Amino acid sequence: MANLCKELLALKPAVVRGNASEILALGAATGKTQTRGVDSSHGAEDALPAARAIASLHSCVVAVSGEVDFVTDGDCVAMVHNGDALLQAITATGCSVTALIAAFVVAARGTPESDLVATAHALAFFNVAAEAALERLPKPVGPGSFRVGLLDQLYLLRGEDIASRAKFGVYATRSD
Repeated sequence: MANLCKELLALKPAVVRGNASEILALGAATGKTQTRGVDSSHGAEDALPAARAIASLHSCVVAVSGEVDFVTDGDCVAMVHNGDALLQAITATGCSVTALIAAFVVAARGTPESDLVATAHALAFFNVAAEAALERLPKPVGPGSFRVGLLDQLYLLRGEDIASRAKFGVYATRSD
């Protein structure tokens, strides 16, 4: 596993995205961070030191998904506060948001937007769609109906929805 992680990072990805446990494992596999055990109980903020180390060492952006998403280039850390815990109950949401991040990063190439900003915007887009889906579905909401509602909202979402609902913050800069 450690060798595969090193090989993948040697390919110089623009963005690496994972949940806290995945980013902690990646940091441990590359020998740049210490962890006492990797499980799903870690919060996104727990993985920030590993994310910053990976981003700095490999000159990439690292996104840590969780209740609050964190995005770092090793120096700046942005937060995206949208979303819902129910996203974790749907298989392949991580893969879906990773594909969306790739699309946003590629679309932003040649513009003043950085990979960090494009990644944060992709996470906000996905998470605002999740929030909108939950608002429109009859209660109680389970993962099956939420999956369909999320797909509908990803299709229906408009730019003004994102502009009015996205909740960003700057967590830290290298000097912090």
